[in-house]
Amino acid sequence: TCPQVLEAGVLLKLVGYTSQLTELPSLVDYLAVAVLNVSTHKDVRTYVARTPGCLDLIIELALLGVSRKDPATGDSIAGDGSGADSDRTKSALKTLLNLSLDSETHEALLERRRRSLLDALALLVYEDRKARTFDSSRPCGKDSTLHLISLLLHILTTNKTNHDQLMSGDASKLLVCLAKTSNDETRTAVAGSLYNMTQLNPVAEETAIEALVRLSKSSENERVLWCAWCFANLSTYPKGRAMLGKLSASLVPALLGMMRSGVADAEKVQYHCAVAVCNTLSVFLKKQHVLDMVASGTVQDVIVITVLRANDVRTKQVLAQALFNLLARVDTRREMIDCDVPMALVRLTRVEDPILNLLATNMLKNLSCEADKNVEKLLEMRVVRVLVSQCLSSSGGVQIKRKCAATLANLAAVPEILDKGFCDRQSNIVSGVRSIAVARDAETLEYVATICYYLAAFEKGRDELLAQEAVPVL
Repeated sequence: TCPQVLEAGVLLKLVGYTSQLTELPSLVDYLAVAVLNVSTHKDVRTYVARTPGCLDLIIELALLGVSRKDPATGDSIAGDGSGADSDRTKSALKTLLNLSLDSETHEALLERRRRSLLDALALLVYEDRKARTFDSSRPCGKDSTLHLISLLLHILTTNKTNHDQLMSGDASKLLVCLAKTSNDETRTAVAGSLYNMTQLNPVAEETAIEALVRLSKSSENERVLWCAWCFANLSTYPKGRAMLGKLSASLVPALLGMMRSGVADAEKVQYHCAVAVCNTLSVFLKKQHVLDMVASGTVQDVIVITVLRANDVRTKQVLAQALFNLLARVDTRREMIDCDVPMALVRLTRVEDPILNLLATNMLKNLSCEADKNVEKLLEMRVVRVLVSQCLSSSGGVQIKRKCAATLANLAAVPEILDKGFCDRQSNIVSGVRSIAVARDAETLEYVATICYYLAAFEKGRDELLAQEAVPVL
């Protein structure tokens, strides 16, 4: 009978009571239930939302229990004492939730009016509207006011055309506040809302990132995945990346914790957290922040996850780039070398992936420019064998061969590496040189000649050149 009731003008009659709500206390609960019942019929939701004054009525019904100011006059209005968690408020919120299920109502729900929807929700969430404080002792279970608001915001954020209005209406700050609740369903809805919003907007406030860190500490698959997507999205915006970098000391351990979670979508979580870690470590970090990550074992955790825990090659590639970025910093390179970051990148070459191999060879080329300062570590990594194996590998293309040639030429100039690395029969250096020479460009051939020159100038090197039949190569 709902269509017939609406055709008879009953809804307009109900809207007429909006200005008399405080004068008819016995009627307001019936009004709230009546509008709620109408909103359950999906065929009339757009009509209800677009009926002049109807949304104003629903919002006023939701706010009757709380103190507020008249948006027109600025006069204070005392609540009726029922508070923000009354059944009437919940009925009004359920009505708004039902209406929002039809995306065609969103424009009406968020349009400018006497009191905006987001302003009304803020009055229901905050203990102090101005200070944005939150009473953590409030009910937050299923069908509570806070839970219903989280669901309403989640539905509104699924429509990308709403994002500008939600951002300008401080919806992100409402979500940050709701993230403090203890109800898992509410927290999951908040995580989903933040994910939706970060697809188009850098929700980069420090409080929002801290809220995401809190939300991510869960074993619930959906929530952890949404948080991982959020961090990855944020890290793609310059503003978001800068804020993540600022909070790197506490954020990176949280991301690594998510990567260790055993949720159903663990590989997706690992990949998106890896993107966030890599982008976070790509910004200019304070030296002390990097040293703190070393002292706390965070860098070691990145290594362990990269080499051992991550199964997806894409995840390994992104984390390897993060390690490469850390090693590229001059002021903390010694600490990274002491943490065995170079060894981790070398171990990743066993995956036989072209991108991982290229990162490793780039890293070794960079280290070879300071080979005399890193002799012990380079020998420990068996650097000559590694480079030769890259030249001989089926995945070692011309680009890798050229980089290996330059690196070997640099290393050959260091007597100790020449003695213990190149002159080791198992290094198979001549086979490596033969493979490099295939490149045929002048610069690479000069590197090959340089390597052989250093070997020929060293007695043990001459013996190796003869034993490994280098003359035909020359």
